[in-house]
Amino acid sequence: MNGMIGFIGMGNMGTALLTGARGAYGPECFTFYDRHEEKRAAVTEKLGVKAADGIAGVAKQSKYLFLMVKPQNYEEVIGQISAELTADHILISVAPGVTCQWIRRVASSAAESESGAAPDFRVVRAMPNTPALIGCGMTGVSYDEGALTREESDVIMEIFSSCGKVCRVEESLMDTVICASGSSPAFYYLFIDALAKRCVELGMKRGDAVAFAAQTALGSARMVLEAGEDPSVLAERVCSKGGTTIEGVRSLQADDLDGIVARAVDATYRRAREMRK
Repeated sequence: MNGMIGFIGMGNMGTALLTGARGAYGPECFTFYDRHEEKRAAVTEKLGVKAADGIAGVAKQSKYLFLMVKPQNYEEVIGQISAELTADHILISVAPGVTCQWIRRVASSAAESESGAAPDFRVVRAMPNTPALIGCGMTGVSYDEGALTREESDVIMEIFSSCGKVCRVEESLMDTVICASGSSPAFYYLFIDALAKRCVELGMKRGDAVAFAAQTALGSARMVLEAGEDPSVLAERVCSKGGTTIEGVRSLQADDLDGIVARAVDATYRRAREMRK
């Protein structure tokens, strides 16, 4: 790999990505910075990765720059690294609503105010989700065709794949990716919780009910991914005429399950569009 990998911000997602990627490349290939001293010390002790002396220090040392801070802090952080950005840099954003165009515009404005020269760098936009924290994430990655070399794209995809699955998409689909994977873990958690609650009311212990519901969700998801069949077909196969499953499915259909999910997705998509910069 040609060039170091830097992380700015060591929250849960930043720590998860650094932990996964460290296994692929080794601690000497990384640097990072977090504004909290105790966090920097903890990451260095646990992962053996040395912290930089500041945000700009990460940019000076790294070719690949992962911005793992909150969306509201992007402008401040980009302003601090803009003077260091060159054509060799690749800036990877993981914030919802923060477009590649906005990042370039903010960096150019900050650099021009200091030196009069707009920085020349590449931008990658990614949307991971929280299951990446346990190595089961799903990440959408977007970048301009021809902007990266094969090696550069391989490095970025490998870093995200170290925490789960990854798929390249057009940036225009990023708001949809938020619906499909970025926000949707919460939908699944709520379904598991609702299923477990009713089973508790029917006599199960809470821990057992959650375990049954969650394991079944896990197994069902694996069936979708590994069986190579449409989920609607798999659902039909569980249903036997006159059996228990078909009665539950009919109840879900009568309560407009498709409509409930569609409205949740639409609300998520609408908010993602509102946040777009």
